[in-house]
Amino acid sequence: MKGCTCTDRSTQRKYVPRDKASPPTLSFEALMVILLLINAYKECDIAIFDVPGAYLHAKIPADKFAIIQIGGEFVDIMCEVNPEYKDDVHFENGKKVLYVQILRALYGMIEFALLWYKLYTEVLHKEGFEINPYDRCVCVVIL
Repeated sequence: MKGCTCTDRSTQRKYVPRDKASPPTLSFEALMVILLLINAYKECDIAIFDVPGAYLHAKIPADKFAIIQIGGEFVDIMCEVNPEYKDDVHFENGKKVLYVQILRALYGMIEFALLWYKLYTEVLHKEGFEINPYDRCVCVVIL
């Protein structure tokens, strides 16, 4: 089982409805019943994987617009990597700040969790997997 936290999502919840932002998560029951018992009985192969930088694979749709605020020493890092950002650095309360538009989903932004899930299921579907109708985090391929 895995868990993590990244940001205070309460400020995002004010303008993003739950059904537009919440991808499904694997239930404990599905893990135990579907993955372990049934597949062991059928002598199926089971694979569990993690996708490094998963959210970054999902592009933000053209009708969405997201800006992030970069502050502190990260402003200097961004300007070192992309010198064109130097003209966009501002000072707020005596600290360097840089605002940039993001083009890929970013972990911690609740609406983009669903973007990643949609990309993930599209790729699996193209590879021949079917999404389980009872638990949308379980995919099965029939060989």
